[in-house]
Formats: sequence, structure tokens, C-alpha cells
Amino acid sequence: METDYLIFAPNKDMALATAISTETNIPLGHMDVKKINDSETLIDIKSHVQQKEILLLYNIVSPVNDSLLQLYLISDALTKLGAKGIHLMLPYLPYTRIPDDFVNKINFNLIVRLFQTSGVTSIYTFDMYSPQLVNAFKIPVYNINIKKIFSRIIEEKFKGNGNLIVTTIDYELKDRATDISKVIGCDFLYVNKSDENQDNGFEINKSINDKDVLIIGNRIVSGDIIVRFANFLALKGAKNIYLLATHGLFSEGAIERFNSSIIKEIYVFSSPRNKISEKIKVIPYVPIYKEIITRIIEKKNIISFIN
Repeated sequence: METDYLIFAPNKDMALATAISTETNIPLGHMDVKKINDSETLIDIKSHVQQKEILLLYNIVSPVNDSLLQLYLISDALTKLGAKGIHLMLPYLPYTRIPDDFVNKINFNLIVRLFQTSGVTSIYTFDMYSPQLVNAFKIPVYNINIKKIFSRIIEEKFKGNGNLIVTTIDYELKDRATDISKVIGCDFLYVNKSDENQDNGFEINKSINDKDVLIIGNRIVSGDIIVRFANFLALKGAKNIYLLATHGLFSEGAIERFNSSIIKEIYVFSSPRNKISEKIKVIPYVPIYKEIITRIIEKKNIISFIN
């Protein structure tokens, strides 16, 4: 592939960057990201980036605001050194799961402006909770659909299971979950939450006795509500319960909670760790990143791929 592209990533994402560099034959750029004065971040770009197209791989981790600031500083440093463009691969775009009120709209608009001001020219992100927020950006933002993210798992694990029902407890995800049920060729289970803090605080529109149930989620943090919902499904007679959720953020105690839960298998895409447990499986980034990067370089249509 063309050598006017460079792959950059901070140390925490370097294993992924190295794997993608090997797969695509795109050289790695080098930089130091370190703390000075015990708290302030210093970005030292070691590679020549003038007139280069930068493929910046970055995985948001906790604390989110620190991650965002580091990302802005990296982008700004690359821009000031003459990078021609910065194509940001960002599995989880923060502040997109927010209440629809005036204050939070102001917060998100600031996040958007800082991406643009720091020199990011395009963003590739995954399964935004509120996809309509891409319209707040003045740069291209490509939101990779959950069906594309989990296409291999859906095909190999769930398609053809005539005993399966797909569901979600999140109203925002209903259309996405319904689409997945159509791909699999199974029924969709409608859920009403009467009290999500209780195991019996849910209502469903059909029997699931002796059925396998696939729950579609977006972001896992504590996992409390999903585990309670799984307990409810089991009480209603569900046989095997599975979970697909794009963003495995996992707050303290969440992994243990899921490992001890009734859920049989959990699949996540974006996660701070490549391997979590036998029950919680992380979908590898490399194949889908390779396809996106190839399309960027060869100037192929990206919309047909992400949907």
C-alpha cells in the first residue's frame, strides 16, 4: 500500500497498531506520550509526518475525560507538524449516550468542536448509542453498524437457530435488535420495563419457555440491569441466554458479576482488554480495521461497508 500513510497509536494501543501495520504493510509512526510534573501530558512526535495521512488508532479508557484530552493533544501535535489528514479509529465515542437536554447538548457540541479544532479530519466509530449525533460534526463521521461488527458471530453462532428469540431492554436499540432478528430469521421479543431495579420488573409480549434468547446491548458498565433482566428471562423459562454488546467498559465488579450470572456467553467489541474471561469474548479489531483502512487508502465507498 502507499507509503504516504502512517499508523499512530499510544502505548496502550500499540499491540493493535502493530498487528494492523503487519496486515496492511503500512508503517508505524512513533511518538512518546508521557506525564510531566506528575500530571501534565507531553506529546513528542518522533516520526516525520509532514504531508502524511495519519491513521490514528485510539481506544477510550477510564477516566474518559483524561483519554479525550490525550487524544486531542496527539491530534493537535500531528496537525502542527504538518500532517495532511488525521483519520481517527475510535471504537467508543464518548458523550453520545446523554439525556436530551440543553446542558448536555452544549457539552457534546464542545466535544465535537475540540475534535475538529485539534485537526481530526474523519472519525470511524462503532455503534453510537444515538447515531443522529453524527450530524453535529462538520467532518465526516462514519458509524459502523452493530450488524457489521458482529456479522461473523451472528452468522456462525446464531443464524439457523430455530429456537432463538432476539430482544433488548433499551428502547433506543429496538430497531437495531429487530434488524438482527431479521438477519437471523427469528422472532423479536418486545420488553416493557416497569421497574428495572427488580428481577421481576419487566413485561414481555410472548412466551419464551424453553427458548434461547439473544439480548442486544450497546454499552456495558456495571451490568446490573442486564443481569437482572437475564434472571427475569430465566424465571420465564428461557433455556440459554446470550448477550451482544458493542462496548465493554466494565466498571469495578462488573466482570465478576457477569461471570457468575446466568448468561451463557457474552460478546463485546470495544474493550480495554483483548481477553476477559471464558464467558466474555472480545471480537478482534484487526479484520474490520483492516477493511476500513483499505477502503480509505483505495478511496472505496465506506458507506456500503459500514451498514
